[in-house]
Amino acid sequence: MSSRQLPRSLDPLPQESLAGFLLRISYRLGLSPSRIASLCELATPRRACSYSSLRSLPQHSVTHVAHTLRLTADEVNGLTLRGFADTYPALGRLRVGEKRVGTGATHNWAVLPSSRYCPDCLLGDGSPVQNALGGPWSTLWHLPVVFACIRHGRLLEHLCPSCGQLINGSSGEKQEIVKNPSMIGIHPVACRNRVPVLGPLRSLGKRHRSVPCGSLLDRSRNGIEASRSSAELKMLMDLQRRLLDHLHGRQQEKADNPLTRSNDLPGFDRRDPSCPTDVATGGGPPAFIAPGWLHRSPR
Repeated sequence: MSSRQLPRSLDPLPQESLAGFLLRISYRLGLSPSRIASLCELATPRRACSYSSLRSLPQHSVTHVAHTLRLTADEVNGLTLRGFADTYPALGRLRVGEKRVGTGATHNWAVLPSSRYCPDCLLGDGSPVQNALGGPWSTLWHLPVVFACIRHGRLLEHLCPSCGQLINGSSGEKQEIVKNPSMIGIHPVACRNRVPVLGPLRSLGKRHRSVPCGSLLDRSRNGIEASRSSAELKMLMDLQRRLLDHLHGRQQEKADNPLTRSNDLPGFDRRDPSCPTDVATGGGPPAFIAPGWLHRSPR
């Protein structure tokens, strides 16, 4: 293969997403995420890295990305949601790229473009690489059915505590897996949203009217779980644990198990006494789970 290969790379972290890996490797090399995506041939004329890359990558892309980033094919596939296709059937039903009423069907309820996050996970595990670059952005945080971190006993956040915006909200018609991918020098766990500039800089022209937020998302300590009682939080953690057990294939499938249907997940049956109150009473899912919100040597 004659394509360019990066001089150095990183080992993927457990459950790390493609977006998270692009953020870490680009920051480590002093490049923009869009440049790394371009070298991996993941970029298109309109997008630095398409939202559909969260789901899976075609085999030729897997091969090219693995070569460019010095990874194995299994490691590249592990950066996507491909491994959950059997236990989360909705992934296989996404009509990504199909034309529908004159527009591309690139969005679907089954995957969230804007990642949720656990500040404690982003803080890292204390290892040198995670102290420097932060912990992993999990692939599971893009699934609507993942709303809590069992390890740290907290509900996932979806907004930047500083600017109050979605972590990877849509920019017009563009929906990419990394916000403002052409920015260089933004820490992997920092908010990449642009915020307006107040004061004298506004007179310098349109280019200077906004700057990167840059708030570190691993510093948030007052989670949204503070508004929930301990009993309700325990119930939600139990529900999340059941969902994760299913996603990881740890639940025994039965012939009549509703888990085999993508539109009927455990804990969201109104007859299920363990589901959240606002679901059981027919009010829909709770607001916090609503959609929209070191070095590797050369081989």
